[in-house]
Amino acid sequence: MLTLEIILIDMGKLLFTNNQDWENILRGIYSRNELNKNYSSNGLTCYAKRYVDSENCYFDNDGVVAIIGTWAYLNDDNPFNLNVIYQDLKSEDKGVDYVRKYLIGSYALAYIQDNKLRIFVDECHTYALYYYIGREGVVVTNTYYHVEKVSKQEFDETVFATMLASVGLCSNRTPFKNIYRLLENEYIEYDFAIHQAIIKKCDVHTTSYSFGSMEEALKVLKDEIELQTTVLNKRVHKKFLFATGGLDSRVKLALDLFHSKEVMIGYWKGEDSITNGTLQDAKINELLASEFSLKTKIFDVSQHFRECLRTIDEDELDRYGEYISIYAHNQKWLTLFDDLHKENIDEVEFGMDTDLLREIGSLDDSFDEDYDNSKFAIKGCLRGGLFNYVFDLPNVCKLICDEIKLVNLDSQNDLKTKYANLFNYFRHDMGCYFSNMLNESLFSYPLLHSKRIWDIIYNIPYDYREDSKLSLRLINSWCPMLLNIPVFTHHHYGIYNRQKGVLKKNWRYLLLLRIKPYVLRSKLYDILYVKLIEPVYRPQNKNNEILFQTSVASLQSSESFIKSGVRFRKNLIGKGFDMAALCTIVAKCKFVDQVLNVVRK
Repeated sequence: MLTLEIILIDMGKLLFTNNQDWENILRGIYSRNELNKNYSSNGLTCYAKRYVDSENCYFDNDGVVAIIGTWAYLNDDNPFNLNVIYQDLKSEDKGVDYVRKYLIGSYALAYIQDNKLRIFVDECHTYALYYYIGREGVVVTNTYYHVEKVSKQEFDETVFATMLASVGLCSNRTPFKNIYRLLENEYIEYDFAIHQAIIKKCDVHTTSYSFGSMEEALKVLKDEIELQTTVLNKRVHKKFLFATGGLDSRVKLALDLFHSKEVMIGYWKGEDSITNGTLQDAKINELLASEFSLKTKIFDVSQHFRECLRTIDEDELDRYGEYISIYAHNQKWLTLFDDLHKENIDEVEFGMDTDLLREIGSLDDSFDEDYDNSKFAIKGCLRGGLFNYVFDLPNVCKLICDEIKLVNLDSQNDLKTKYANLFNYFRHDMGCYFSNMLNESLFSYPLLHSKRIWDIIYNIPYDYREDSKLSLRLINSWCPMLLNIPVFTHHHYGIYNRQKGVLKKNWRYLLLLRIKPYVLRSKLYDILYVKLIEPVYRPQNKNNEILFQTSVASLQSSESFIKSGVRFRKNLIGKGFDMAALCTIVAKCKFVDQVLNVVRK
């Protein structure tokens, strides 16, 4: 039998549907948004990344395999040889479970064999893929907005309220009923003969660890990170890292410098608190560039909040889906990546996933020996202080505890480590959010959310992560000179103490931490912090009162917000919480309002 191999450029989006009308609608949307088809057959369509070319599809007379995202196969000398993956999938001795064990990255894989289509994601479900299976048809694609646009499912107020209240979800649910995210322990199987789709379970390879010392844990973690980075770097020519003054991005930079990988660093800043930019972060970015002879690029993403909200319309929804709410739909931020390929950038990195290595402030502040799911729900998992100062939701504890029930906490870890891991489960989607959006155009991979690395971190005792000890030791092992530059984290400077392996905190900051809870609601807070300190350290917060009032007015007229059951507190105050989180909630509600209007057309 003659075998025909076809190599196509890298894929950035996947679509499968057995409904011709749905296919026509979504194909039309994706084409208008500058996505080009690479493969199309039997309802399966794969679209190319906008700016990256590489092998990502293979087929012969027996079937086809296609991968979208950022990936590598550890079971071959050539980690990007799709033919090997294809043959292993076909093999009776290997198959899906075997391939998933050695396939790393953030990806979705689709393959057709024996008149059946099977689709699965990576073993930590970092890659976002959504589906609907109903009488009208089946549809699978990268964003739940596009699934909702054609399937027209009912709004799920309970799920939406949970999303607004907590730092994330543990389940496969979305704000629309019957639309689900594909998880790490399942795959979609569609039988072309009977035109039916079912969800099947599959194995997830888990490795248990028991570490007797920090040094032992550090070595195992370091070796695995270096292995995966070495392999994935083989397909990357030039990286772009968004570097702040903090530790999360510095871990990534240390790793890049250790591997002598060409990397360009950058930073974005705006005119208000929504984009979280600070003068201190920008200054340290410049210091890093100067010290290590790195090219840097600073992006101005200043955009008025009202303009961000005003421009949320159907065209924007069609282009970005649910990612439209990032930084409250800051269009300048959403489009800044379109120019990076002109700098020959093919991978973009963020530091968000490396916060898995660090302490968790909300847990440290509230943990005691009687800590349980209810305490975690109220004190550890609520979003940015908003539900302490702005919002009220009577059943918020139950909503979050219902999500907790979906997570298996059984392990040999101590109680605090268990709840730290649970917090990271909730925050998982946030750590992968940017990468999922960017994988449509370039390579992007939340490295520490790899299943092989996650298993290691999951079993590292929490006290090894406290005071950023783990992050600092990784940086020190890969590029010690990086720690000669001051660290700006949690809005204060820290100097690295090499003898103790910790950051020496400013005494003013430690004093502020002690007194802040007592003065937050007082006139003293307004005089000392709001009028004297904040204008110096965070000048972008000067518009916070305007942002607050605009947010309140928008939510009071939002259909989705009203239906969610979230209410404003009677004694409403505009301080003591994360303003960026509030504005993002406003954008999420605006997004859902628009979706509901689109569906009703």
